[in-house]
Amino acid sequence: MSGSDIFTGTLELLILRTLREGDLHGYRIAKHIRDTSQGVLDVEEGALYPA
Repeated sequence: MSGSDIFTGTLELLILRTLREGDLHGYRIAKHIRDTSQGVLDVEEGALYPA
């Protein structure tokens, strides 16, 4: 398993966990992940759609 596969799987889980709180669009999902991780994970909205 490559590093990008691990990141993709992690990103998918973060997205699903974020959506448990309700329907959100890409900007709000990325902001929630950024805020929750205290800026450690800086996910751009465009990275969410392939996941």
